[in-house]
Amino acid sequence: LADDGAFMILAVTAGRTRLFCATRHGIAEEDADLPQGVAEIHAETNYENNLHSAPPARHADRTDRGGVSMVKTHNFGEDPEGLRKAHLIEYLGRVAGRVRDHLKPFSGPLVLVADEEIQGHLRKDAHLRGVLEEGVVTNPDALEIEDLHRRAYAVVRPMFESTRRTAVERFNALYGDRNTAERTTTRAEDVMVAAREGRVGVLLVAENGKVWGHFREDYHRAFPLHHETDGAIDLVEEAATETLLRGGEVHVVTKEELPSGASTAAILRF
Repeated sequence: LADDGAFMILAVTAGRTRLFCATRHGIAEEDADLPQGVAEIHAETNYENNLHSAPPARHADRTDRGGVSMVKTHNFGEDPEGLRKAHLIEYLGRVAGRVRDHLKPFSGPLVLVADEEIQGHLRKDAHLRGVLEEGVVTNPDALEIEDLHRRAYAVVRPMFESTRRTAVERFNALYGDRNTAERTTTRAEDVMVAAREGRVGVLLVAENGKVWGHFREDYHRAFPLHHETDGAIDLVEEAATETLLRGGEVHVVTKEELPSGASTAAILRF
């Protein structure tokens, strides 16, 4: 649900563009209505050239749906390489415009997966928010989706691991100081109630950890159980969900990173 946060993957070739949302454990393609290849630019240019026998001065005034100006391809004359490059730059400009619009609500990292030429143009001119300096330099169309995910996650993994380590260190510092220990709690039943109240700012949960229990609305308390019974809920999962819904951080850690016997550990906002 929350392990290592979310990141985006932009996979671009001259033939198509895909945008994915991913976490450590999964990947899903976004429906972002992205331009699908330089062929679209070729077709538009051929249409314009056939429509107007005079030099296509109108190109400077045309915009596509993303608001990116058409390249003045006639300036390149009969040079195929110049024309190819102009069309590629135009295509990537449109891609960047759509991606910027689609990712406005997103503040996480973006990993580029593309060949060296395309990466160079996007990094120089696209002004994509959150794009990481390191990308995956390859043809993404040659990768299976699992390989694409694995290689992109390898880029963001050090950053997410650093964030998780910082959260663990911060909890330990507060938990180990009697002057600040009250800002922490490790009892799953207390963590879950605090999460429902919006008091959990950072939550650490043990990987695969479960604590079965009941929540009594009349008492506004959670009661742990020794094993799963009818109507029981997983207090750890409930705490993680409530924390995320209220803007808190959730990090999955090893059992050894938590105080002895604990399945959860929370830093409280208040």
